[in-house]
Amino acid sequence: MILASQTEIFDTDVMGELNRLKIERIKSGSALLDLSMINPDMTPHRFLMDKLSEASINPAHHRYSVSRGIRKLRQAFADKYEQKFQATVDPETEICVTMGMKDALVNLLFCATRPGDTVLLGKPTYPAHLSACRLAGLNLDFFSIDSDPGTTLRNVQEKIQSSRPSVVLFNFPNNPTGISVSREFFQQVIAGFSASETLFVNDFVYGEMGFNGAPQPSLMSAPNASAKCVEIYSLSKAYCVPGWRIGALLGNPELVSKLARLKSHIDYGIFLPLQIAAAAALTCSSDLISGVVSEYHRRARDLTSGLQRLGWRVNAPQAGASVWASPPEAAASVDNGSFSLALARRLLLEHSVLVMPGCLFGSEFDSFVRFALVAGCPQIHQVVQRLEIMGAK
Repeated sequence: MILASQTEIFDTDVMGELNRLKIERIKSGSALLDLSMINPDMTPHRFLMDKLSEASINPAHHRYSVSRGIRKLRQAFADKYEQKFQATVDPETEICVTMGMKDALVNLLFCATRPGDTVLLGKPTYPAHLSACRLAGLNLDFFSIDSDPGTTLRNVQEKIQSSRPSVVLFNFPNNPTGISVSREFFQQVIAGFSASETLFVNDFVYGEMGFNGAPQPSLMSAPNASAKCVEIYSLSKAYCVPGWRIGALLGNPELVSKLARLKSHIDYGIFLPLQIAAAAALTCSSDLISGVVSEYHRRARDLTSGLQRLGWRVNAPQAGASVWASPPEAAASVDNGSFSLALARRLLLEHSVLVMPGCLFGSEFDSFVRFALVAGCPQIHQVVQRLEIMGAK
């Protein structure tokens, strides 16, 4: 149950303020470049839309569905994991379809934890993860994500030993940094704490969006992963269908069963034609993803090189749909306020570019901003040009 006091975390809405300013800019006729939310701009593959249309025509498909997801879709997730990630997942006991990542994570935490438990998260931290943990009444602890995976591994291991969290919440490939880890990383973390009661969770939304041409490692590919692990997968980004709200929780049978039971009290499942189309997409023999990933890679490469030319501190992302960067003047102080928020306001009001302030990912990241790669390369070049003009002033 969510208490009224728990919703106080939403009283301060940084992006709400920026979005109000964005609307004002749009009304004034500004050519706005919105790179704040990772809301895919690319069109879904025609195959997906055709399958959705076909399924929608059937009158029987407009009745209630099932909360845990239809068997056909759960099997499609299992097939995807077997073929793409070399992980075996039982569609009957180890998969529950969810309305995207947020639905999966919020409800999972209510099933797996008690208020006052500790959750360990990577920092910088995706804001939706912070919200989900706070709604569940959890205490927060953090490990630092480093570009060197060995350093990140040591950071995780030391923090688990010191804080003994109930849950470790990974997000690899990571939002906002684009950092990925290896299969061995997951294997070593799990093996090192096999005797503990800690649950390991990975937000795997960007699992099919690696820029090296190979699938990203899944937490579920580690030996005996289903005994201690669950993973959250989503079609939103790789398949360009965020509005469909199709995701899944995969792994530990007890937690998957608890989540399915909880959802049976909350919803009647996802619109059936969406589930049918998603199942077809996951099992399609044609490649529906590589073109999307290649386009994100081009955008990331162009933006990274442009920012570096202007003196920004930025590392090229290994995966995902964003670029995490700090401007040359980031050391400058802002009286009585946030540097990243002030920078975001200035970019929006003076140059019609909207980004996400780094302070939302943790107070120590106030010198950073996140650029969502939701505009084509010509628009990315315009963003760099506007930043260059800003730096010249």
